[in-house]
Amino acid sequence: MNSNFLFNALPIDNILLEMSATSKKRAFENISLFFERKHDISSSAVFKSLLAREKIGSTYIGNNLAIPHGYVYDLKKTIAAFVRLNRPIIFYNQNRQLVNTLMFFLVPLNQAEEHIKILTKLTSNLLDKTTNKILQTEDKKIIYNTIIKQKL
Repeated sequence: MNSNFLFNALPIDNILLEMSATSKKRAFENISLFFERKHDISSSAVFKSLLAREKIGSTYIGNNLAIPHGYVYDLKKTIAAFVRLNRPIIFYNQNRQLVNTLMFFLVPLNQAEEHIKILTKLTSNLLDKTTNKILQTEDKKIIYNTIIKQKL
């Protein structure tokens, strides 16, 4: 995967701070509507894809962070969004894991293999204590630069 992957997938406008959501379902609904408004992707398709993936297993990765992702039919390229919630939500009921930071990925069906490699590496990078601390800033540019400079 080339080093510009995150640069191409995550426009700075897709960094959303202080999003309101009272549950995982509401967070998925809100981001689905955002993708529809901003990127002309069916909110229904996004929501169904995120829920379908979550049913396979939680995308919670630790440190109050989750990487929800899904495959969207007819999507031309991977699109991402970084979301920080205005307050933590219970993300994984079984262990009552709280999440306040989400990194969403929507992926074309034909890029499944590359997508898995990216998620594996990104998960490790985002769990790094220094990176995680930087992502708590209120400055979108710092968050953006931290994310797009990840070595994938």
